[in-house]
Amino acid sequence: IEDARLLVRRDRAGHVHVGGLDLAARAGVSSSDEAATLDWLFSQDEIVLRRGAVRWIDEQRQAPALELGDVDVVLRNGLRSHDMRIDATPPAAWGDRFTLLARARQPLFSYAGDWRRWTGTFYADLPRGDVAELKRYMNLPFELAGGRGSLRLWLDFQNDHWRSATADVQLGGVALRLAPDVEPLAIAHAGGRLTASRDPAGVSVSAEHFGFETDDGIAWPAGDLRLSWQQRQRSVVVKMGRRADVSHARDTALAGSAEPAPPASAPGVGGGRLPWDDEEPVTGGALSADHLDLALMRRLAATLPLPPVARKWLADYQPEGVVRRLDAHWSGPLAAPSVYRVSAAVDGFALAAGAIPEGARNGRPGWRNANVTVDADERGGTAHVALDGGAIELPGVFEEPVIPFDRFAATAAWKIQPARVGGQPPAIQVALDDVRFANADADGELQLKWNSGPDAAAPAAAAASRFGRGRRFPGAIELKGVLAHARAARLARYLPQQGLDMTRRYVAAAFSNGALDNVRFEVRGDLAGFPYQRQHDGEFRIDGHVSGVDLDYVPGALGADGTRAPSQWPAFTQVAGRIVLDRGALEIHDAAGRMGELRLHDVDGGIKSLYEQPTLALRGQVSG
Repeated sequence: IEDARLLVRRDRAGHVHVGGLDLAARAGVSSSDEAATLDWLFSQDEIVLRRGAVRWIDEQRQAPALELGDVDVVLRNGLRSHDMRIDATPPAAWGDRFTLLARARQPLFSYAGDWRRWTGTFYADLPRGDVAELKRYMNLPFELAGGRGSLRLWLDFQNDHWRSATADVQLGGVALRLAPDVEPLAIAHAGGRLTASRDPAGVSVSAEHFGFETDDGIAWPAGDLRLSWQQRQRSVVVKMGRRADVSHARDTALAGSAEPAPPASAPGVGGGRLPWDDEEPVTGGALSADHLDLALMRRLAATLPLPPVARKWLADYQPEGVVRRLDAHWSGPLAAPSVYRVSAAVDGFALAAGAIPEGARNGRPGWRNANVTVDADERGGTAHVALDGGAIELPGVFEEPVIPFDRFAATAAWKIQPARVGGQPPAIQVALDDVRFANADADGELQLKWNSGPDAAAPAAAAASRFGRGRRFPGAIELKGVLAHARAARLARYLPQQGLDMTRRYVAAAFSNGALDNVRFEVRGDLAGFPYQRQHDGEFRIDGHVSGVDLDYVPGALGADGTRAPSQWPAFTQVAGRIVLDRGALEIHDAAGRMGELRLHDVDGGIKSLYEQPTLALRGQVSG
């Protein structure tokens, strides 16, 4: 057929008219004639239309008429195969000439025209098109305004439903809103491959070499990402009547299950609904990526249709860094999975510290500029951490919560053991091994073990709290390490804030300069009882050598403006010896130094208790 002119119209009631024939009326009145016509059409060896024209009028949308010119159509049918190709030229404002291809196979022992039971692939090639024009003629699962680009689309279908779709896209100057409750996103340029697939159990979406740049300069480098989730897909109701429907129902019955409807997140379906908004619960999933910029995700969070748990995590933790490898699997709800496995590597990782909960001593730790590799599941995990030029923030632990590091490296391991009694929280164990650190104040190494408390019975007044002696938090600690070198004037900075106010203030005022070497420290016991004033509460000991230290053993009074008055007692200078801080006692051993013109040596003594009336008692030799 050459030079054919065809008018296709949709009236206000939604009925489609082709060449003046109401297809809806024909389907309802003469279904047998329609089936016979389709059988005849798809039984011909070849049908070709050349240099045709199609005019599309949509009265329901009240959109301007769309004219397609120079339309070429080729339909070839085999015994069970059907191939079709359409080439057409849209108006100049729309874009360039495009191509549509379809290749399908019909089931064995089925009618040629029973197209609802076909399985095949649809392909579209739109080398250049105007996105705004597209919006005027079809429904989209998101709001779209402006932009131009190109598209290549592969769509696999089966039994009148899509199974998987792959699109190569290049877009520019696009403004879109991905969901009703997110902000618009203006994209200067975007490109890559997008893929989606579904089956009765769930949905999978992925992006390959996909990247974009927004109008305000946010550039997302091209990378790969894959997300899948298990979510039972809704089933369609099979209507009986026409021969195609009968055949479809017969195959459905033979298969033993109803054909699933498109998921709520599928393109063009569900009005922009997201999987976590659907009535059917998400029961598991997987996420993998080779490049995720956490800072960019946080900046773009308001424009992305993220699940609520992800939005809360981004707001609370304010993450930064680049995830260069991520592989995660989980079963159960995303907010509280019953089983999960995460493997990841993050460069320049930063997490904000958390506020101190009511009744607790410490807040959630934070850090910045860390390189981390982690492998974890619901039973525990391991991690390797390096903070070169980074910092750790420990709210409530130290008076200065942020500790900067020139170098820091550690291996962490943790275990989570389910409670033996139902309804009780799990027991947690954490171990830090091979910890090596250095900054302007000290360099050394340590080992740490921590475990949550047994959650033993508490007095009635404290029963409502999870924090306290014998309770789940702050738990028990076993810490030991050594400082190869440290500044004596900064020793107080690393004394914990809780329970050591007097000690910390005294040490800060007493030691003004000098160095500490080979300082060994140990902390052991329930953290709720720190600093263990009684021997049976636990151990807290710092033992090391000092040199070149000035010791103002009776510091002057501290004024309201933060300045300290001169001491009324002569200070010790150039002190060298061994200093021990054992719980609340300060011990001095084998010390030597000066007091004005006097020289001191073989000095021993100290302060028995910094918590009661502190008295300094020394024994030694004086000359000069």
